[in-house]
Amino acid sequence: MFFDSLGVIQMDIDRTFESINACIGAGRMNEVRPMVDDIVSSCTDPMVMIKCASILKVIDDEYGCNDILDAVVDLVSDDNRFSIAVAMRGLNRNEDALDILSGMKENDSVLREKAKAFLATGDPDSSISHIGRIVSLRAEDRILLTDALCAKGRFDEAHDLAKEIAEDENNSYDSLVNLCTTLIKMGRNKDAIKTAKAHFKEDKKNPDALALGAFVMRINGRTSAAAGFAHLALKTDSGHIGALETMALCLIEKKKILEAKLLAGAINEKDPGNPAAIRILDACRAASINR
Repeated sequence: MFFDSLGVIQMDIDRTFESINACIGAGRMNEVRPMVDDIVSSCTDPMVMIKCASILKVIDDEYGCNDILDAVVDLVSDDNRFSIAVAMRGLNRNEDALDILSGMKENDSVLREKAKAFLATGDPDSSISHIGRIVSLRAEDRILLTDALCAKGRFDEAHDLAKEIAEDENNSYDSLVNLCTTLIKMGRNKDAIKTAKAHFKEDKKNPDALALGAFVMRINGRTSAAAGFAHLALKTDSGHIGALETMALCLIEKKKILEAKLLAGAINEKDPGNPAAIRILDACRAASINR
């Protein structure tokens, strides 16, 4: 079979990514950076470079990650502007994301991304303003609005909205996490636990219910119980990102930083740049500093 030079390069890159994933899975983090450097040196595709940056974040190489992202900013064009902005926000480069989005027409997708980036930079007012201009609101937009309202201290409004979302979304995992998080922010921790337990009792084998229980238990300082719920959820659904995140955070609390990073790597491999992986890695970094 004949491949042109670009095809050969892509095959080499794909093989290198497979090797990187194998190294991360085996905990051989020191072997990753040279392979990432090999890819970056022969590639000008910004999305491939962003994938490389996310890998360096997984191995806690913040300098290398940001060095690559600095180069990506120079590769922004009309064809890739939105995709790069989304990736930048996912990797905590929120100011860059806003700069990249600033020249785009504000359709729903752009407004949504701006709202997320503004909230991440500590500007809930701008976030609420942009959500208000979205024509076709999604559940994720309403959940984001709940977070922004909480950031403004408007807890009663946030709670009413969180309950509405849960009802409208048939008590989906994300909507229930949002409701429990809002209750906890209001200081109603016992109500958050009651909410989680009520859904767990309905189906004790449902991975979403188990993951919700794990989430709430960890937030309330019951790390062993949280790890137990997360373990049960992962036995049913080994790729459940919510359960993986909670398990990783429980491991961090037990000073098992490497094991937590491996779970972040698993999430990142499944969904590159997923916020859960970033939260785990940030928690790993904070725990390492405080040791």
